[in-house]
Amino acid sequence: MINSQEWPNVTIIILNWNGWKDTIVCLESLRELKYSNYQIVIVDNGSMDDSVERIKGWAMGNLGDDHGLTEYSRMTALEGGDDYIEQNLKNNPEKTKLVLIRNEDNLGFTGGNNVAIRYSLQKKCPADYVFVLNNDARVDKDCLINLIHTARKTNAGIVGSVLKDENSGEIAEILGRPEATFPLIRHFFHPMIRWPKHSHNFEEDFWTCFWAGGTAMLICKDVLKAVYSSKQRYFDDRLFLYGEEVEFCHIARQKGFKSITTKNAAIFHKRMGSSGGKYNPIAYYYINRNHILLAKSLLPLHWKLLFPIINIPVCLARVLKNLLYSRRTSARAVLCALVDGYRGVIGKWQYHDQEIIQYRKTPDYHSISFTS
Repeated sequence: MINSQEWPNVTIIILNWNGWKDTIVCLESLRELKYSNYQIVIVDNGSMDDSVERIKGWAMGNLGDDHGLTEYSRMTALEGGDDYIEQNLKNNPEKTKLVLIRNEDNLGFTGGNNVAIRYSLQKKCPADYVFVLNNDARVDKDCLINLIHTARKTNAGIVGSVLKDENSGEIAEILGRPEATFPLIRHFFHPMIRWPKHSHNFEEDFWTCFWAGGTAMLICKDVLKAVYSSKQRYFDDRLFLYGEEVEFCHIARQKGFKSITTKNAAIFHKRMGSSGGKYNPIAYYYINRNHILLAKSLLPLHWKLLFPIINIPVCLARVLKNLLYSRRTSARAVLCALVDGYRGVIGKWQYHDQEIIQYRKTPDYHSISFTS
């Protein structure tokens, strides 16, 4: 293990959009981390509820009398914050280093995290690693130590976590599948060539993967700088939500960095909780549209030509299945995704806010917050 005096500086980024309840639960779990030398950054993505006030209230009640929450606008954050404030933060205990960045608009998962990453690398004491974490996730107390340990041991640029069951504590899902032959092709043609359901026996402590899950992903600053140098951004803002880690890890791989997933770093996560739960139209739209956008930008030419022949019938089958189960809004979202994907529509879905309002009225919605 790493000597406590050698722990690198980590910025933990949590994105919030009208989801203060989940965010506070996440913050509570982070207070139990067995790690030194980290700072938490919350990005409020233009919340329309009282998230900011709730988070501030939690901070004032939990950070101690002498410490409070540091608040930055988007523009100040992009410049690395205020040097005087940053110097004071550097000397504060880890559990009191809490920064709130307020975006006036909803910039999506990609845009919100891009602001926080920029801040993390530009501030007076820049981060060695950035830990991107969903606000509806809880971390195991050893999660960050084991992520850093794996990164150092394997010389990996990106390290992902596994998802554990809330009740049994057993591994419930691999957020970064073990790498196989032709990983890019397998990813985009998964309806035809699926990952075996039980393809991994978890005997190894870690394994190389094509991409690490963005739900909980540790990224080295060298990777972030290399991706930014290549693309002039970190996560792809065209995508807004979902699929960004696939493209990010692919670029990192091209730059010589490998992605690793370790079973020793665990989180407890509400499945698709950050976008409203199973069958929600938001997830259906962005997953299906971004799958098309990424295929058009990442696949080799001959596979790019074959992709629509496979993908269009698959998407239409999803539309039909949702209609059969009376999930009309989900069926509409998949159809919109199919049309928009091949038209090249990017960014926030034009029906994003409208669908959230409508979906909250349906039986499928289960009071889980949206981060975008």
